[in-house]
Amino acid sequence: MSSFTMEQYRHLALFSDWEGTVTRIIHHDAGLPDSPQVGTSFLTTVDNRSLEKAQNFLSVIQRQGAAFDWELNVRAEGAIRCLHFCRG
Repeated sequence: MSSFTMEQYRHLALFSDWEGTVTRIIHHDAGLPDSPQVGTSFLTTVDNRSLEKAQNFLSVIQRQGAAFDWELNVRAEGAIRCLHFCRG
């Protein structure tokens, strides 16, 4: 059985408002080419093909107050990577 440590994974942790505007960067080592900046939408990190899903993620948050374990593709290190998003 193999074991994994958190150091083996890339992370992006941020706070946003209900519309997805980044209000605070907590941790960032996900290799994103354009790091999300405070005051910008987290949608800027999402790959264009996941943009509609990301907008649906925000809609669920606005309607239900939370959304958990949404997989969204982002551009990172010259490739598309899947990250898990939640907001509660």
